[in-house]
Amino acid sequence: YGTAQTNFQDYLNQNNYIGKGTPTRYAVSDANYYYAACAVEMFQDDAEDLMKKFIANYPESPKIALAHFHLGKIFFRKKDYESAIRELTSTDIYQLTKEQYIEHSFKLGYSYYMVKDYDNSLLYFAKIKDEKNLYQVAAIYYYAHICYLQQKYEVALQHFLLIKDEKKFSQIVPFYIAQIYFIQKKYQEVIDYATPI
Repeated sequence: YGTAQTNFQDYLNQNNYIGKGTPTRYAVSDANYYYAACAVEMFQDDAEDLMKKFIANYPESPKIALAHFHLGKIFFRKKDYESAIRELTSTDIYQLTKEQYIEHSFKLGYSYYMVKDYDNSLLYFAKIKDEKNLYQVAAIYYYAHICYLQQKYEVALQHFLLIKDEKKFSQIVPFYIAQIYFIQKKYQEVIDYATPI
């Protein structure tokens, strides 16, 4: 990303503002977008300002929806979940790659989770929990946890069982499973399951 960003900066330095609607303006617009996107991917301090400036200066750009996605990622990293939701919901998901769509769904689902909007959170985790991807295990966990909170115990149990052996969640998931068995009055399952814990 560093080399690419340098190349975009060189291009921008050679091509100052040209009148609105000319092909060069669109090329300059794209270069500004990619320069800002590189800043986002490299976690640069000015990434937020660069992306906001792009959105303000090039509202006609077809890359606006992607700019909102990148801005949403920045707010997500900062744990500003309300702002992340605002930006991620402004994203045109049809312009995202498959990997970006999965990341978008997870980060939007998690942001809704953090502001306790569990119904919206479930919708976004449901989009990615059943397909192998980078966020699948975490999406299953949060989906199950929300179902548990909403007293949908059987759905929660089925999802917790899917990830009971995953290293990241293996310390907590067994307790949920045992608790659900207890709530369901499946006392033998509680004993069988909880004894090794």
